[in-house]
Amino acid sequence: MIRFSSLGDIVLTGAVTARLGAVTYLTSPRFKPLAAKLPGVADVIAYGQAPLPARAAKNHDQHASPRTRSRN
Repeated sequence: MIRFSSLGDIVLTGAVTARLGAVTYLTSPRFKPLAAKLPGVADVIAYGQAPLPARAAKNHDQHASPRTRSRN
């Protein structure tokens, strides 16, 4: 699960994490304590704290959109 901002959006993801279970959550450092309290969250990584897990790094482009691609 990846969510970097918006406190309310992070709280609302709790319904999803509860159903999925054993979720690794990637968020900004200021929301790490909140994300860790969500049901179903097994691990929380704060952006910039550590490298992404190998499977997340491998699939980083999976949801790429024209907005996220660089304009060259």
